[in-house]
Amino acid sequence: MLFLPISTDVHDGRIRMAALWIAAICLLAHLFVADDINKVEAELEAIHEELREQEFKEMFNERGEDAIPDMRKMITDVKNVNSTVEQKLKAKAKERRKSMLIYKFGLVPKHFNILNLISHMFVHGGWLHLFGNLWFFYLCGVAMEKYWGFGRFLTSYLTCGIGASIFFLVFNALTGNLQADTPLIGASGAIAGTMGAFVVTHAKCKVNVFYFFMLLFMPRWGTFVMPATFYFGLWFVFQVVQGAILGGDLTGVAYTAHVGGFVIGLGLGKFLGSEDEDALVSPPKTRSKKTPPKRKAFIDTSISAPARAGSPIESDALPPVPRIAQAWNAFNERDYATSSRLITEEMDVFLQNPRHYHDALVDTMYKIIRHWDLLELNPSHVYQWAKRLSQLGLHNLAISAFDLIAAEFKSGHLYMSSMYNAAYLRIQTRSDPEKAREGFKKLIDADPDNVLSRQASKYLQSVGAL
Repeated sequence: MLFLPISTDVHDGRIRMAALWIAAICLLAHLFVADDINKVEAELEAIHEELREQEFKEMFNERGEDAIPDMRKMITDVKNVNSTVEQKLKAKAKERRKSMLIYKFGLVPKHFNILNLISHMFVHGGWLHLFGNLWFFYLCGVAMEKYWGFGRFLTSYLTCGIGASIFFLVFNALTGNLQADTPLIGASGAIAGTMGAFVVTHAKCKVNVFYFFMLLFMPRWGTFVMPATFYFGLWFVFQVVQGAILGGDLTGVAYTAHVGGFVIGLGLGKFLGSEDEDALVSPPKTRSKKTPPKRKAFIDTSISAPARAGSPIESDALPPVPRIAQAWNAFNERDYATSSRLITEEMDVFLQNPRHYHDALVDTMYKIIRHWDLLELNPSHVYQWAKRLSQLGLHNLAISAFDLIAAEFKSGHLYMSSMYNAAYLRIQTRSDPEKAREGFKKLIDADPDNVLSRQASKYLQSVGAL
């Protein structure tokens, strides 16, 4: 029976710099490790043949050339030779493996080296081990780099990996396995950390899961969708149960390292803010005195226009882009899933070339806001669009989009970040300072210890509103 996650609904298809570096180092390291393992296996095979030849020569020398063969004794002697050869081979292998790359860079409890707390994360025992880890890294790690940014993600990844290995060592010490000479290798502890952080920061994300099992000798397979918190929560429970039952990780799978990394990732996901939260709201005295030019309110006046949400879109209002026209035609036919899919594809196109598609971009975003309740858009995508709109100077559209997401969630990262960004833009554009202060107060009430709430508190203190 197999249940394998194959995609999430927050992945935008891009693999960012830190993820590329980590994957490249793991691949390069494994090329050297695999070559080293092949050389050692060939060397041990040659040693095995040499030992067998020596032992059989000694056996025949002891019996003498003229001795009449006794089949029973011959069989016993052969068994003794094989046993002796295996014992000597194990001793040779134990001595030889100390010089292998997998032992030099892996974390061996009996021969602890502080540098191996990092190096073990990039060494793997086989191609299946490597690609299995990289697949989960692709699903969760890439999304977390998008959320945290390069520096925070790389620091968090290494922190989870180091923390997972320390958790593994502590567990081994408590269970009397600190003298074990089996190396801990692989990025699974660090990747488990990205999974834990992913669960916290993308709580409403959906995971597409592939399943395979045999029913009455007939294979059955397919896919289904489930919440990320449920899938990775089950994965975590499985690691805890396996680690508790199997004790000192004697199966070759470091379940306790997975548990430690996941727990650390949960904490980092909870307390470490996203890349968006680096843009602090400056106190008024540090801002430029120059008033920014007043921008056209693309959405504020439109939202107040009398319009019933869900009403058909007039054909003469369609932007001059065929696929977006198809999207709104599907909307008029109440095929909201197709409409949402086409809108998502076209919005990405518009935002890649906003100067050329400016009118279509503004018109489409207005309609998204107007018909939000009927469309089946991923809020994470809309959040990214709102960020891009703010960078393009379409602040009113961005504020309206952030407000929609905040109203949708009421809690969690997207709620906090959307509330913060909407309030920040209102202050930056001086469009509605009072509503911005209300937004900051809601942030503080929702989670006073959150990094965004602390920045909101600093601003309110700076203007004497707290």
